Amino acid sequence: CRIGEIGYFILHMCNGARSFFHDLLVPSIKNFSEMKNLLFIHIFFIFFHLIRLNAC
Repeated sequence: CRIGEIGYFILHMCNGARSFFHDLLVPSIKNFSEMKNLLFIHIFFIFFHLIRLNAC
């Protein structure tokens, strides 16, 4: 096995590029629809002033 570092990710490259694709890209593709819906809801709340932008 090799250990490589890309940015802040530390990859254990036992299976090569397939491991990188499976571990990082596939979960983001699966969660894309949920992330899109959450982004829409947050913009909706801000637009109609249902939440405040400042934390104080």
